[in-house]
Amino acid sequence: MRLQSDPAGRATPTTGTATEGLRGLVEDALLRPQTAAYATTMRVVLFSILTSVVVMAVETVHPLVDDYATLFGVIDAILLTIFTVEYLLRLYVAPEDSEFAHAKSPRWAYMRSPFAVVDLVAILPFYLSMLVALDLRMLRALRLLRIFKLMRVLVPAFHEFRALNQGRTFRQKVHALVW
Repeated sequence: MRLQSDPAGRATPTTGTATEGLRGLVEDALLRPQTAAYATTMRVVLFSILTSVVVMAVETVHPLVDDYATLFGVIDAILLTIFTVEYLLRLYVAPEDSEFAHAKSPRWAYMRSPFAVVDLVAILPFYLSMLVALDLRMLRALRLLRIFKLMRVLVPAFHEFRALNQGRTFRQKVHALVW
């Protein structure tokens, strides 16, 4: 039996037709917004995206690139690993995702979705460069697509904020947003 946090922060057993084991944990982390695993996953992905953007910006400063090239390479490899694992795990649980479950081939439907295409295009240049001699400087621009991964986090958060603050005045909404 898995536990999830209720609004008061207490651990409560999950209900419904939740899958047990590793698959259930992955489903919780990627498909069930009410679970603590989902919140943790979104924080890690958001932090990784923001770190990636900062590293890309700092890599444009030549004295820093020269002095810390190895560090930037390690950070980029860690971020690439996180994004690759997220992509593969989303592909793994695509049949349980309500958005793709109805499709004849849920994994193929996921792979054709806009978020999945952006995710794949953002990580693919690294793996292509391992197979074919490519100039990575040109392909590094594709890493900017990682910014679009923010939409996966921000769009649901926007809808949740709108639903929670329905019927409130503009001032109350601003207060809820800031505080």
